[in-house]
Amino acid sequence: MERIRSIRFAQLRNNEHAEFHKTIVSDIKAVTPASLGIEKIFPAYEAALGNELTAIDVESGSRHTEAIEEADIYRDEMYRSLVLETKSKMVSYKPENREAGAQVKRILDQVGDMRKKPYNQETETIQSLVNQLKENYADELETTGLIEAVNQLDIANKSFNDRFGERATDVSGRPDGDVRVQRLAVDETYTNITDVINGLAVINGDTAYRAFMDKINYLVDYNKTTLAQRRADKKAPVTTPPIQ
Repeated sequence: MERIRSIRFAQLRNNEHAEFHKTIVSDIKAVTPASLGIEKIFPAYEAALGNELTAIDVESGSRHTEAIEEADIYRDEMYRSLVLETKSKMVSYKPENREAGAQVKRILDQVGDMRKKPYNQETETIQSLVNQLKENYADELETTGLIEAVNQLDIANKSFNDRFGERATDVSGRPDGDVRVQRLAVDETYTNITDVINGLAVINGDTAYRAFMDKINYLVDYNKTTLAQRRADKKAPVTTPPIQ
């Protein structure tokens, strides 16, 4: 039984995300929403994509956009650094580090993957996390030395918030430029559509939907390959050419 495969949209860049969904919208129109059984929910998907494209235009027109993206990547790296350092404490030869590391890890697990959240929600989540760790787990942070990693995450988060505030001032009066918020709305409506089509394929058989499913799955696989190659390029060792 053919099914539309899933993909982690959070890992796609804005232009990749928009192009994926623009292609899907075009393909749906070509075969008609009614033939896929999604005529009632397709308008919400198309409207959400329109909002995303508008937000991308706003972002692209702001001189602060590149600095915001870099600051967001850096704070994600600082959070990842905190997670990895915490995990390392849990395998320490010192029992007190193991115990304290486990306490901190429990709190980090409650936060989960923040990259899927809108900018403002991620900022608030990180601030809440930092406050909770410093107020309730100060001893554990001192015992393990994780206090420095927490401080660096706090600095990175505040730096991002400052830059985001600068852009908010810059684009005030324009349409909403928080692309991440609009992307989440697009992803939600897309999931609604694929859930319906997959469900109808189970009920009615996939013959009427297979050609459309194949098109989507081709795009899904293409983008997954792109993401895998990007991860591989990041991991590739940097070689220094010999001095002549």
